[in-house]
Amino acid sequence: MKRNLVIAIVIIIVIAADRYYLLQKGGSSSSAETIKIGGAFALTGFASAWGEADRNAALLAVEEINSRGGINGKQAELVIEDTGSDNTKTANAVIKLINIDSVKFIVGATWLDSYGSASPIVEDKRVVMVTPSAGITAVQNPKPFKYIFSTWYKWCCRKIITSK
Repeated sequence: MKRNLVIAIVIIIVIAADRYYLLQKGGSSSSAETIKIGGAFALTGFASAWGEADRNAALLAVEEINSRGGINGKQAELVIEDTGSDNTKTANAVIKLINIDSVKFIVGATWLDSYGSASPIVEDKRVVMVTPSAGITAVQNPKPFKYIFSTWYKWCCRKIITSK
């Protein structure tokens, strides 16, 4: 189930990325371009089991998309950074993906304890970030996030949501 969810997330991001690039180019789409998607995954540290699973599912999704011709003739490229299950490393990974790799979409960060450091960065830079494994409490904020989405919803979070 989690694999299918991550694949669906990557597909949605690839479609959104293609629309974004199409609008930026004034309606023309070049088949030579690739759509870069950032992957901020906890590949080391205490959350590495989750980060590796998220990375593997995202790689599989990109492979499946590309084997079917990509999106409007564009191949997807996943640029992966290790968050190290750590706030500082997560922030650095996200900054690199945005400023050096020029991604406009990120899958991750992949764990509640390191997710919070990425939130203000992507909001400020207006980069869409979808997390497959940061709990609903990680994306709650007094002011709603415009560019951050979580797909992880466990029974334990229902009480938090319904108790307000």
